[in-house]
Amino acid sequence: MKTTYTIILFLILNIAYGQFSFNPNNNEEKLNLKAEKRVFLNTNSLNKGVTAFINKNERNANQNFLFSLGNYALKSDAYNNIGVLKALSGKPFASLYYFEKAKKLSNGISDEVNYNYFLSLAASGKYISAIWQSKEIEENNYSGLNYNKALNYSKIKDYANSEKYYYLSVNQNENTSKALYNMALDNFHNIDLIQSNEILSDLTSKKSTDYRPYLLAGIISATNYNFNNSKSLLKKAVGKEPDNINNLIAYVNSVASSGSGAGLITSYNKIKNILNPEAIDLYAIGNVEFVKGKINKAISTYKRASFKAPAQSAYLVGVANAYNKMDDYKNAVKYYQKAIATNFNDMYAQIGLGISEFKQENYYSAAYCFSNAMPLLLQLKNGYNTLIAAGYSFYAENNFSNAEIILSHAIEIDSTQDIAYGYRALVKYDSENLVGALEDINKAIKLNPYNHEYFELRGAIEQRNYQFKNAKKDFSKAVFLCQQSTFAKNGLALALSQLDNENRSLKIFNRLIKKVQDSYLYNNRAIVRDKVAESIRKNGNKILADSLNVLSISDIDLAYELEANEWFYVNRGNSLENMGQDSLAKFYYNKYYGPVANNNIGVLEANNGNFNKSAELIRLAIKQDSNYIAPKYNLEILKNKYGISSIYDDKKLDDNSSNISSILGMNENELYTTYFYHLPATIKAPSKVDFIPEFLYKDISYNDFVMDYQMVTNDLEVENKIIDNNVHVYSYKIGKSLEKIQSNINSILIKKHCPSYN
Repeated sequence: MKTTYTIILFLILNIAYGQFSFNPNNNEEKLNLKAEKRVFLNTNSLNKGVTAFINKNERNANQNFLFSLGNYALKSDAYNNIGVLKALSGKPFASLYYFEKAKKLSNGISDEVNYNYFLSLAASGKYISAIWQSKEIEENNYSGLNYNKALNYSKIKDYANSEKYYYLSVNQNENTSKALYNMALDNFHNIDLIQSNEILSDLTSKKSTDYRPYLLAGIISATNYNFNNSKSLLKKAVGKEPDNINNLIAYVNSVASSGSGAGLITSYNKIKNILNPEAIDLYAIGNVEFVKGKINKAISTYKRASFKAPAQSAYLVGVANAYNKMDDYKNAVKYYQKAIATNFNDMYAQIGLGISEFKQENYYSAAYCFSNAMPLLLQLKNGYNTLIAAGYSFYAENNFSNAEIILSHAIEIDSTQDIAYGYRALVKYDSENLVGALEDINKAIKLNPYNHEYFELRGAIEQRNYQFKNAKKDFSKAVFLCQQSTFAKNGLALALSQLDNENRSLKIFNRLIKKVQDSYLYNNRAIVRDKVAESIRKNGNKILADSLNVLSISDIDLAYELEANEWFYVNRGNSLENMGQDSLAKFYYNKYYGPVANNNIGVLEANNGNFNKSAELIRLAIKQDSNYIAPKYNLEILKNKYGISSIYDDKKLDDNSSNISSILGMNENELYTTYFYHLPATIKAPSKVDFIPEFLYKDISYNDFVMDYQMVTNDLEVENKIIDNNVHVYSYKIGKSLEKIQSNINSILIKKHCPSYN
């Protein structure tokens, strides 16, 4: 029998014992319970079982609970307590049978049984059933109820409800840090990394003793490719639980993904000591061996991982990267292709294959692979050298747009290195963005003032901008830094020619051509010879001038033999025009139709007195290329010298034409014929590349359920003994009273002569 006294006594027991906490995933967890021994506990088998349990004699406790099943009044409580024992021994699924028995016997109204049943449903992975069961105990304020309900919702990915109950738990100041971490993990699974990071930042700033917030924060940083921050956070996680395999795997893979091998030996050895390693364990071991330069070992380890998990392409990419590192391109390509066949969307495989093609100077194939991996490349926060290789491959294939995008991302990652600025300047130079090219090359030179190619490129930009003095300085600096540079000497010779030092210019070209027979050297020497011929012709020596023009034509023909470039025809036309062969000059101009041809034919027409025709052609050249300075200068001459501006509306075309003559360094009365000079500027292909292993991690666990199972006691035998004693006393008193009553009745009846009555 349970009385009010029993309920009060049960509350006293709960206060005295504390609440039972149990982690179903840890069978070794012990209960730390303290209680006063109360006499009444020894009054029945159920209570004796509780006493034995408190004294950590679980066998004796179980025997007493089983014995209590024979007493119907104790049966429900006994089933409950046996269920608690099963649950606390790591068998929550087995405990469900006993809690269901207890529920049936108590008609489902026992709060303790209902709560215990809820906990075991959750611990058994029956999360939806647990949520339904929790509705029967919503009105009871059990510690951890809201937290446990929230975790059930987390398990079924109902993040809206899980957040609701986690917040209730936090507001009640129950399991606060656990609830917050679980909320962060919910947000991580729901791909709300910003919200997850905000919660984790709060936990880690308070120096949480739990490793989980640091592990999750480190994984989030790694998935965002921020491996420097990831390493720092995961190192703290390892410090809090040095033997936790999840911490070790994440830490090792994060460090390896950053391209470093520092500080991994201890973690590496711990992972190696695992008796039956999983594929991901082997992958982490392989990553350490790879970054430590133990390439053959890494290949073997990656292959073991792939054998265990053939559907995971990352392990095949690891094998391929290792072969690639050894310049074994045949095997590298083989395993990259296997990885892509396993997972076509594996962009790490595409990057690796791109690197393999890049190292073999197959830039077309490399650019194709890198273009397939663009989404990943643009997310990387390390792999600077890989981005440089991708950018160079795009540049080599004239894909200037992708090249600039990738190189700009490399600069975002690391603005302290010069190489990305240098290559981006080269891309902009070839894209005719001379302003942007000059800005970038200035930054590259500031970071590295010893690269002769940077000065060659800046000199070429200045030459194109008609800044001949600056160009001369930069080409001279390039020659100083690298005496063997043909490009630098070619640029210096052209700049000297523009500064009217043709004799020195020709000497440089003559010496260069004796050593190197390149098309651009012959073409550029032809331009200088024409300029010398023009000066001689002005001095009245037409025969000598024509002979130099013939030599120029000979140089241009040699250039064309070496490289069939159609714009050589424009320069041949210029030489012929200088010799007075206008018809033949027009013929060659028209072989390379465009703004330069139209400008030069316009000059030819003006020299022959056809000013209107000249203006028409020059104006067309401006329309074809608004950045082309020479026709703007020529149109200005036509206006000022020949007064034809009224015929055409040239104002819009001439807005930027002021001081053109001073820019060109020309006589304001002379029309300007354009030559195509070749000023090659390049930066050699990068030699250093990075191999980026994919960051993998083991499943991240929630903080577990708070298992405060409820045992119950019952004082039934105490009450029965009290009742039995009362019955004995009362029956004695009632007997005596009846005798007295009967005696009185009999005496009355006798007096009245009536029959006696018994």
